[in-house]
Amino acid sequence: MTTEEMEAYELKRKAEVQLNPGCCIDLLCTTKESRFNKSINLFKKSAEKYKSLQQFRKAGDIYEKCAEIKINLKENPLEFYNESISCYENIYSDANVKKIFFRINNYYEKKGEYLEAGKNCENFGNKAENVKKYKDAIFYYEEAIKYYNKDSASENMKNKLQIKLNELNELYGK
Repeated sequence: MTTEEMEAYELKRKAEVQLNPGCCIDLLCTTKESRFNKSINLFKKSAEKYKSLQQFRKAGDIYEKCAEIKINLKENPLEFYNESISCYENIYSDANVKKIFFRINNYYEKKGEYLEAGKNCENFGNKAENVKKYKDAIFYYEEAIKYYNKDSASENMKNKLQIKLNELNELYGK
């Protein structure tokens, strides 16, 4: 293990200690929110180190952990979900990318942000279409339309996407 790998590992270990302190004094002297924020900062530094070492799976997993902590703090996790996706895309891990995609949309849906969920689906569809993964693109576009149906302000977006989806279905569809 290189020195940088040891540093990344040590930062991750310190972050985990912040989440689950072994000593009851630590629990009494600091708030949960404070410990969680310290943990996020340490995890983020660890992920950045792993990313610089091109260990994208480890970095993606750690960013995902940061997003989970943000959700526990009732804060916005999207920054960390997006970082996680970026890492997983570097190692062509479609399964992990889709997992994060669904987590992002669950977040939007719980907040009632259907337009944003639809845009997220449409962005993923565009990415899939650009790399000629037409089956995936069709899936994401269909999901986007479902969300746009829940938001009256997105009628125009829905109609444009429906035309695009129809064209894709004719060329590459089921």
